[in-house]
Amino acid sequence: MLALHETAQTAWRRAFTIYELATVCGLVAGLFGMIGVSIVDYVKDRKVEQARRDCQILATACEWYADQNPDQSLDHFSVLLSETRCGKPIVPATLSGFVDPWGQPYQLHTEEAMPGVRFRVSTVTPSGVEISN
Repeated sequence: MLALHETAQTAWRRAFTIYELATVCGLVAGLFGMIGVSIVDYVKDRKVEQARRDCQILATACEWYADQNPDQSLDHFSVLLSETRCGKPIVPATLSGFVDPWGQPYQLHTEEAMPGVRFRVSTVTPSGVEISN
């Protein structure tokens, strides 16, 4: 009977205490929190990079269209979807909606372009930062 009692006490001593379990859970929760913040920052940075890239692509497409069609005015992106002489639209299919990663439409500015640039394409992030080509 003494051997059974010692075995039960030994088994009890080998188990985790509530403090040890709480500490481990706290550490795991802290690690997941840090990973979550990193992922959110990563996604936000990628959206900004995608919007900047899209602005550059759209501005280049506007420049190309203006060079190929000097007699036509370019006041909206929809003309970039028309087929060219090679039978394909000017812009890639991924930009056919002309919306930024946050769902806002890209803005085309022809009068406010910088020196040497005829077209400026811009958008605004949800935090209010303007992105342009």
